[in-house]
This record gives sequence, structure tokens and C-alpha cells, in this order.
Amino acid sequence: MGDGGELAVEKHVRYIVTVEKVGRLARRELLDAAADSDWMLFAAAAVMQKKDSFESLVMEHIRLNGAYWGLTTLDLLHKLHAVEADEVIEWIMSCYHPESGGFGGNVGHDAHVLYTLSAVQVLCLFDRLDALDVDKVVDCILRY
Repeated sequence: MGDGGELAVEKHVRYIVTVEKVGRLARRELLDAAADSDWMLFAAAAVMQKKDSFESLVMEHIRLNGAYWGLTTLDLLHKLHAVEADEVIEWIMSCYHPESGGFGGNVGHDAHVLYTLSAVQVLCLFDRLDALDVDKVVDCILRY
């Protein structure tokens, strides 16, 4: 909460966007980003995204679900434009398994109905269901 009991929307948006971006930044970019943002938010995001951290390793398989919750939060705050839609869609589709029609929780993970649901929901947020082979996804879901 911000001063006066109001929701600190911009801090929430910065945190969600930072969590996603930290994993893709080089060391110099990390230092520049840290200098430009709220240090505590940046530090928390950095710990979550450090590829060899315990936190990152135990949560890697549910990254797609985390993306759904973070992006839905941005949408509810009317801030979905804070992320690059094309980058998100590209990553979502990199979790797709064309042979089964399902999605894994992250790149290189097995498809599962839970992650498939999250992928479809994210694509709906961006009005991009056209990226799917709908018949293949429906067949996948019906197999569960």
C-alpha cells in the first residue's frame, strides 16, 4: 500500500515486469536496471530469476503459471501494455508441444493440462488465440 492506504500500482507493475526481465539481462544491464529502479524490488526479482538459485530451480517448472498470474494482475491494473506482447507470445509458444497439442510449464518441460490452461488464458489476455492449433489443443485437453 502507498501513502494513505492506496494501492501502489506502479510498484506492483515494476516488480512483475522486473521479475520477467531480470532473467534475460546481462551483468552490465543488471547494474543499470538496479540503479534505475527501487532496489528492494529489483533485489527480490533478481533472486527469483537467478538461474542457479534454489528458488529458481524449484519454480522453473511452473513458470508459465507464474506468467499467467503476473500478466492477469497487470491486466486487472490496466497495465498489460507494460510488457512486450510479442515477446510473451513467443515464449508461450516455445512451451508448446505440437505432437500432443499441450503446453509445458516452461521451455523443455512436459506438457500438462494445467500449463495448457495457463497458456490458453495468457493468449486470451493478448487476444492471440489465432496462434493456437485449436483442434490440437482441444484434443489434448479431452485426453485428460
